[in-house]
Amino acid sequence: MSQATTLSEASPSNRLALAALILGGAAIGGSPIFVRLSEVGPMATAFWRVALALIPIFIVSLMKKDAGPKPQSLSDYGMLILPGVMLSLDLAAWHLSLTMTSVANATLLANLAPVFVTVIAFVFFGARISGVFLLGLALALAGVVVLKGGPAAVGNGDLSGDGIAMIAAFFYACYILAIGRLRSRFDTIRIMLWSTATAAIFIFPIGFFTKVRCCPRPSMAGRSSSASPLSAMPADRWRSPMRWPICRRPFPL
Repeated sequence: MSQATTLSEASPSNRLALAALILGGAAIGGSPIFVRLSEVGPMATAFWRVALALIPIFIVSLMKKDAGPKPQSLSDYGMLILPGVMLSLDLAAWHLSLTMTSVANATLLANLAPVFVTVIAFVFFGARISGVFLLGLALALAGVVVLKGGPAAVGNGDLSGDGIAMIAAFFYACYILAIGRLRSRFDTIRIMLWSTATAAIFIFPIGFFTKVRCCPRPSMAGRSSSASPLSAMPADRWRSPMRWPICRRPFPL
């Protein structure tokens, strides 16, 4: 009886988390368009995305009364920083791939993260992988091939750009797994705040030293930079609504 009551009470929260997950996934499709339209370089755009997204996350963290347990040791701080490092590498690789291959290729290949999540979780964490999950993964990969135009079109595009997009998928998988490890120890807002701030700190020098314009031109001051819609979208590339359901829902394979 108590177990049924618990499941019933948790179900609205789970449904909301699932809706946020779908919303964050849908936002992925539009973000590369804004990256291409951005007045600044790809790395600078990546920095502004996380930097601007940090503002509302910080405000919410101040408004939240119960922020949950705080980090107590160096290992706790390291665990909170790790997702941000993975996020910065993911963003840097993905934004670079957008300049080297087609938007479709870069976006599709960068979203192969579930493949890497499965492999890493199985090899390093001994996760059990169900047959249903593997079937869904196979169908998703088949969908990627179909969306690219069939098997004959898989090799089309810049192979180096496609390779970098797959590297982005690997770092995103590491990011997801790192977030999953934190969800049982820290509050969602704390995880989001630390990972977003860390990503901004780590990606800033990459954008600064690429010698590409880091801020919109003065002539564009009267217009909104396309970095703003990127951060306003329901993800600092998929992030904010994607992190919340990862921290709320079970994480089975």
